[in-house]
Amino acid sequence: MIRPIVAYGQPILQQAAAPVSPEQEGLPELIQDMFDTMAAAGGIGLAAPQVNVGLRLFITGKPSHTDPFFDKETRYPGKVFINPEIRATGGLFSTQLEGCLSLPHMQASVLRPTHIRVRYQDHLMETHEESFSGYMARVIQHEFDHLEGVLITDRIHKHRQKSLRPHLRAIANGKVEADYALMPH
Repeated sequence: MIRPIVAYGQPILQQAAAPVSPEQEGLPELIQDMFDTMAAAGGIGLAAPQVNVGLRLFITGKPSHTDPFFDKETRYPGKVFINPEIRATGGLFSTQLEGCLSLPHMQASVLRPTHIRVRYQDHLMETHEESFSGYMARVIQHEFDHLEGVLITDRIHKHRQKSLRPHLRAIANGKVEADYALMPH
């Protein structure tokens, strides 16, 4: 089921998410809904707070069965990260433009490490620790930020934040449309 995306201005986007317990009710349905929602919105990642669920869960991967992140075993078109922890960062830092489904029609240049090591649980609550680099490291850090209540607007220079205020106000007031369903204000 496709869920509406929570837009900037909603409190859940600024709150730290709660851990997912092994007994979490409805977890497989939530994960599938998130993949359906991400595909419908054309995203590369989606965090549970973006679908109005305050849990430490995000997904990554292009919504395509030919994508290298497609998990043939689960049939999920990407990776599931439950209760993730960024254990280490390294490499160089790079600045790249990032967009966010909760901030339609907006991009910001964000500085991030190029390599990370992440400990997380998968959809079966089995623990993994993996290293990621380049673009996937950036996507994972972006989605992890959502679990901490941090948006890309929090990671940019104060002067740039000020210049974005009119657009952010428009998003918060429901005056910006997107090509996907946004949660009503």
